[in-house]
Amino acid sequence: MTRKERFQFVLDYFSKHNPDAETELFYDSPYQLLVAVILSAQCTDKRVNMTTPAIFDRYPDPESLARASFDELFPLVRSISYPNNKTKHLIGMARMLPEYAPQGSTVHLEITVDHEYLTVPATTERLPLYNPALAPLVHFIDYLRLTLEASGNALQAGSRLAEHAEEYLMSSLLMSAGHNHSRALASDAQRSLLPRAVRRAQDFMAAHADQPLSLADICSEVGCSARALQLAFRQHADQGPMEFLRELRLDRVRAELLVSAASNGGVREAAEKYGFLHLGHFAAQYRARFGERPSETLARGAVGR
Repeated sequence: MTRKERFQFVLDYFSKHNPDAETELFYDSPYQLLVAVILSAQCTDKRVNMTTPAIFDRYPDPESLARASFDELFPLVRSISYPNNKTKHLIGMARMLPEYAPQGSTVHLEITVDHEYLTVPATTERLPLYNPALAPLVHFIDYLRLTLEASGNALQAGSRLAEHAEEYLMSSLLMSAGHNHSRALASDAQRSLLPRAVRRAQDFMAAHADQPLSLADICSEVGCSARALQLAFRQHADQGPMEFLRELRLDRVRAELLVSAASNGGVREAAEKYGFLHLGHFAAQYRARFGERPSETLARGAVGR
């Protein structure tokens, strides 16, 4: 089975078994959905839905949002987590659309992938696709292309998927393509980190496993860059920091399932408590780690009592 056939098999499976998956964000147009998705990072959908009506009332389309200033938009966004960055991102998003970009503003970044090279117009180089350093990025772009070809609205099904895709693409480009900060990033990654930094990051994740955590949150707590922390984890823990966090959360869910029978708790409640919002993905990760389905763990806990 080819890679494209495997992707299509997965998409067909979920189209059959979960055909009506919808986001909980309120929107009436693609523009409104995009605004809601940007606001939803590290924030509950309920809070976003309480905030967006005022934004949509004042800025009903990308053109009006592109003309907004930071001071005008910020009061409408201040109740959302990370309001400063999200205010900038919303205005920047509107100005990335060529037809609404004010004169002299920075427009969108395009990535071109042909048979031999990956080209980023903002940089001065064409990167050969056979470069091993580009393999993860190229595979991810290929995955996104196949996903969109098979189902045009696949990335709209869940806001977190779009958010993670954007974060991964941008961080991969920063590490792969040459730019005016490449040398600083490389030198920071080569800086030696003691295992103490890894332990501190692990302790922080253990203490906040049931809270929304991003790699930026962990790096801020430890006091180093994302590249340096990832390198330290690979050297001292043989895994990335987010892999560690996922396994930690899976362990916590398992512990809760083993005692949930007494409190009438279920798989969904335990999974959502630790950030596993897509039950299909969660079940697959759980079974890969423990060799059994979450429901089987829950049943064993009930029998043990």
